[in-house]
Amino acid sequence: MKKIGRTCNVCQNFIPGGPVEMEQHGLECHPNHVYNGYKHKHYFKEKNYFNPIDGKWYESRKWMARAIPKTGEKQMTNEEYYLKYGKEFMPKEWEANNNDPNYGNARSTNTCLECSKPVKFDEKHWEYPVFCHNSSCNVNWWNKNSNRVDKSWKTIREKQKADPNFMLRPTQLEYWLNKGFSEKEAKQARKIRQSTCSKEQFIERAGGDVEKGIANWAKRNEKWLKTKIKNGTYISTSEVSIQLFDKISESISDLKYGNKEVTLNLNSKRAINVDCIRENGKKVIEFLGDYWHANPKKYEDEYMVKNVPAREIWKRDASRIADLEAAGYEVLVVWGTDYKNDPEAVVQKCIDFLKEK
Repeated sequence: MKKIGRTCNVCQNFIPGGPVEMEQHGLECHPNHVYNGYKHKHYFKEKNYFNPIDGKWYESRKWMARAIPKTGEKQMTNEEYYLKYGKEFMPKEWEANNNDPNYGNARSTNTCLECSKPVKFDEKHWEYPVFCHNSSCNVNWWNKNSNRVDKSWKTIREKQKADPNFMLRPTQLEYWLNKGFSEKEAKQARKIRQSTCSKEQFIERAGGDVEKGIANWAKRNEKWLKTKIKNGTYISTSEVSIQLFDKISESISDLKYGNKEVTLNLNSKRAINVDCIRENGKKVIEFLGDYWHANPKKYEDEYMVKNVPAREIWKRDASRIADLEAAGYEVLVVWGTDYKNDPEAVVQKCIDFLKEK
């Protein structure tokens, strides 16, 4: 006749009976283990986490984390526990956080590895974040401490060798020349491609009705912008630029920026979202972040920003400013590094620019 019972995975003894008997066996013989009797899994799990505050062992970091704040007069946060007892009672986490193959002991220090700003303790993972919320810190650190830029360029060169049109767009002349078009044919093909969403095309689709065509064009641009915001692909004004514009607005009240950012429907083939504009006058301030716009004082023309060479970003920015100026707007460009180095001088420069007639 088959015996009813189970074998203990800790001491290998056969325990007659069911889960109740197994659990009782654990309480008597293995106090530093917890019995798992759920979903037909009958075994004891070792309690690896000791809380010296209440003198109890816990089977997981989650249960111990819940117990730490509930210790009455000896109350302490998870961060305080980790700093005081982590090395002794959380050896695995402590070792991993202090000897990370990439970041060293950055997971055990409360400052950003790149900019040294304070970071908040991650109670779920029992560690400090390596970088602060500024995404450029992560990017800049890796660019300086790895060869990923060189590897990226090597990959790009290989793909360009296999496909000359890799990373080129149909709005670029080289795209059509690589397809075997003559220079005249390539310019015509590019012109057709660039005019797909132009005012002229919308007016033509409206049967020549100028008012209706322009209204449809403006509606299309508004829909396009909302889609980019919804998908998270639209990069809005940075927090640093908002700080700058807030300071300027103390002297000049009629500014539009941030949540009130203005979209200018120019006579060009695109709508332009400007960083800051003064309503009473056609004056625009464009704030260019050093990384996203590849500041020429910091980066070479082949430096990659999200798989786009710096030289392409410079061309794009120059074209944007040229379109604004062609439409009668005066544009002042402010680089992030200039504002960081001398914020008062930059603020005054912007105020003088906006006030001058």
